[in-house]
Amino acid sequence: MRVRCVATYLAVVACVASGVAWSAPPVVGDRASRFFYNDDGDRVVFLLKGPFHKRQLDYPVDVLVGTGITTLVFCANMGSDQAYYPSKVASALGWREVENTRRNPRFTYFNRLHEIGTMLRDRKIDVLGTVMRRAARQGLEFVPS
Repeated sequence: MRVRCVATYLAVVACVASGVAWSAPPVVGDRASRFFYNDDGDRVVFLLKGPFHKRQLDYPVDVLVGTGITTLVFCANMGSDQAYYPSKVASALGWREVENTRRNPRFTYFNRLHEIGTMLRDRKIDVLGTVMRRAARQGLEFVPS
């Protein structure tokens, strides 16, 4: 009996000393690692000077190509609360527009977002679809958030 206890003790010490755990971690298989980039609704592309062009919607995808990022998590709203699409739960584009915001230069950011958002809506440009298709062409996974 004593020999068995000594053998067990030595086996435990050997495992601990070698860093081997009693149960091996689960094997994930051949699945490749994923590296996410969450844009968090950051629409810098809308704030570029000059007229807006639909090709600018390629920029958020193209900048990630070759960086090791595999997945673009793209916010479905403009900023935090203005939807690109008809919605019963998200605020409609321009919901905070008042006379002061149209004339006051302090609100240039919001005015530009409103201008671009209105143009996208009027031209029926599907922002999510456009970015999703570009991501697929560039080999990136696309996750709307």
